[in-house]
Amino acid sequence: MENFEKEINARGLRLKSEFLAPKIDAITTLSVSANEIFDSILSRDLRAVATSKLATLNVSSMRECSEPVLFQVISVVNIAQPCTKQMIPGLQPALLQLKLTDGQNKYVTIALEDIPKLSVSTAPGTKVLVKCCLIRKGKFLLSKENTQVIGGHVRELVEQWKTQKELRERKRACAADQEDPPPVFTDFEPTQKISQNHNGESSTPTKACKPEASRPNASKHSRKKSTLSSKKPPMIKKKEKSDASKQSKSKTFKPKDAESKIAKSQTKPAKKEEKKRINPNKPKRFPRGPKKTDSPAL
Repeated sequence: MENFEKEINARGLRLKSEFLAPKIDAITTLSVSANEIFDSILSRDLRAVATSKLATLNVSSMRECSEPVLFQVISVVNIAQPCTKQMIPGLQPALLQLKLTDGQNKYVTIALEDIPKLSVSTAPGTKVLVKCCLIRKGKFLLSKENTQVIGGHVRELVEQWKTQKELRERKRACAADQEDPPPVFTDFEPTQKISQNHNGESSTPTKACKPEASRPNASKHSRKKSTLSSKKPPMIKKKEKSDASKQSKSKTFKPKDAESKIAKSQTKPAKKEEKKRINPNKPKRFPRGPKKTDSPAL
């Protein structure tokens, strides 16, 4: 029995006691070998047969897994491709992300390089043996040296996987060939303003937009624009006329302005002499000097 357990552990398995109980007599009498039991496990779901070898370990804090562990494939996805193309085989570049189980817990692994017999078309239930691989942030890093695809065919898992695959393909086909496609996009051209009441209800119904070529009022708009452009020059002429009239008026009143200035200049000295006669003793004003400021108190 000890030799049997060593052989099973070397292949990365830890079997449940429920699975071994009916086979203990055959194992002790050596009528059933470890190879035969291992081959029978390949065609069965690992979650019903084995327990986790890593259950007592904190995988998220581990840097390396030194023991061999037998995993079962749950799903394989190419994370280097967009979501709609992750399940299509043969696309490059390829970076495979595998969800695996050891019979009790689920783990995420990443294939850093191409591994034989491992692709997006690998069916769930396939057994994979991992030996001495690195772990980063709880994810196993797989390569050709530490990973071996052993195989196995679990009928229930494969049938479920195939039905899901067919449903995905049908959805893609339905999306590609739509019987009622969306309408063709057209630019929005508003032709009429909508006046709203206080309640927010529109008082005028909306009309369908028409292109400029089919509009009957297109020529009227263009005529209005041309008439407006033709009316602008007369406004400029009126301004010129008003400026010319102002200049002519100023010219006509120039001699009167000159006479008034001469008369004012003659009256100013006469007014000064009258003030002197009235106040002969008035002292003259001198410019004031700077104000005296008090000296600061000591």
